[in-house]
Amino acid sequence: MSIENARAPRYRSASKLLCALGLAAPLVAQTGVVGPPAVDDPLLRDYVNANGTFHPAQLGVGNLQQLNFVADPALPPGVYHTTLTVSANPANPQAGGGDIWCGLYDVSTDTFTSRPDVDAFNTTAYEFGLMYNPSAGRSNSATFGPATVAVWDDGVLVRCTYRAAFGQPFLPHQAISNAPSGFLDPTLATIGGELHLLYVGGGSGGQAIFADRLLITQGNPPAFSLALNSRVLVDAAAVTAGGFTGTPHSPVPIVGGDGELQALAFSANAPNGDSDTYWISAVDGTGKVFRIDDSPGWSNNGGVIGGRVFQANAVSTYHAFDFECAFLTGDDERATRGQPTRSAVIDVHVPPDPTFPWAALLLIDTALIPGGPLVGPFAPTILGDLAVQFSGIIPPLSMPPISATSGRSGITAPVPANLSGNIYVQAIVVHPSASGIQAWLTNDVVVRL
Repeated sequence: MSIENARAPRYRSASKLLCALGLAAPLVAQTGVVGPPAVDDPLLRDYVNANGTFHPAQLGVGNLQQLNFVADPALPPGVYHTTLTVSANPANPQAGGGDIWCGLYDVSTDTFTSRPDVDAFNTTAYEFGLMYNPSAGRSNSATFGPATVAVWDDGVLVRCTYRAAFGQPFLPHQAISNAPSGFLDPTLATIGGELHLLYVGGGSGGQAIFADRLLITQGNPPAFSLALNSRVLVDAAAVTAGGFTGTPHSPVPIVGGDGELQALAFSANAPNGDSDTYWISAVDGTGKVFRIDDSPGWSNNGGVIGGRVFQANAVSTYHAFDFECAFLTGDDERATRGQPTRSAVIDVHVPPDPTFPWAALLLIDTALIPGGPLVGPFAPTILGDLAVQFSGIIPPLSMPPISATSGRSGITAPVPANLSGNIYVQAIVVHPSASGIQAWLTNDVVVRL
């Protein structure tokens, strides 16, 4: 199929656009010409004030050292499983300096309600970094739904357990065998349908965030191990290649509409002791690192709700702060070539806004450009740099309505079994407000078929 065929007006659906462009596109790609734009007011970004929902004064704890959010179909829209690490947890008389805690966060009402699900896992030692799996994934032929598997650090080993469903008790936790010792900042994500442990360790490119398949043997007690076939998601060399200095830690999975890991938010600490928040939009070794927040002091181990990013920050009282970005995530379907049922997913992630919902358009083409300001009549009103070639072959594609409570929208397009190639995508996100309409160009992604 030629580029001329791709110009034909019959390619109106997302699936036909992907087919037309996939056949025309080259096979070599590097994603990361333009990073996610900040779409918030920097003066309003910090949750340091004592009235903030996740400020220690409101939680009734000594400090807050980590937090994360997981969506689950078992919960109402806009309500998230929330995991935290705190000190002086009133629900835990052990008070080991760091305790894991959990509850539910409602975006619409900005309220957190604690739950006792993991209180029994705390000891007089230091527990840190409680994370649930953000989507369904297989392990040893069994499927574990969102928030059914939990991992955390005890300072020596990575602990793990699972439960049948939300509201059911967790089974006795065990150490993950074959995992390195020490603080690993463990978290979970689904890659290729399989549940993986993400963790921090040393690599040939400096300190790195790794992913390795998590093997779960069901039982009471269960058993957990790593497959010992790890891959690097991002390392210090990638941070340096992005123009920064630092070693990566605190991985936060960004999943697409298919539940697969599509991008990563993480922290990286500089030699001067500062730690900021970064982003990589591909986790296959081809992505470029971008810094999405440069805050004072040490930031670590956060979470995302759409494009709303939370981090723990050690300035003053260890507390949570949030800032807002616009993310675009693509898909890598090369492993499914030849399979009869294939689909490609493209998702946009913006800050949830029940009052003024967002909208988004996709720009799709077969090449990238170095990145530069938009020209033409819309240039003054659309902020950011254009990264896709956008030759006009394909008109902008309107995304389905963005959820007011999750800040997300996406398309899932069927792909023919043997189609291969690369498609380059960028989005324009539009946000109406009481003061007018604002629009931004997001980061670019490549969809690999």
